[in-house]
Amino acid sequence: MLTRLKLGNFKSWRDKRLIEVEIEYDENDCATLPFYMQDEDDRKFAAVALKVDPHPPIIDATDTDWELHNAVVIQAGLTVQELCPTYIQKLIAEKGKSHRKIIISPTIRNTLI
Repeated sequence: MLTRLKLGNFKSWRDKRLIEVEIEYDENDCATLPFYMQDEDDRKFAAVALKVDPHPPIIDATDTDWELHNAVVIQAGLTVQELCPTYIQKLIAEKGKSHRKIIISPTIRNTLI
């Protein structure tokens, strides 16, 4: 009984604090975005954040992809809060990844350089 009461209170609190949004998917079942991101899971996070106004920050712990796509994410109006920025920079340096530039153009969509 007590557990059911606690779960009931959680559901009530959750329903007041959380919202559900629907995102669009392409023919490959990947979330659609107005910019290029290769990682399918990252695309879902960005698509959900873009559907909410004001856009909530995307919280990242150790995924280097957000840092590599930082410029285009900012251009889209999103922010990423890195929990471990020093560690992410270390991973990028160790893997030898270079920062890629992503250009969004009205005539050429999602050009990756």
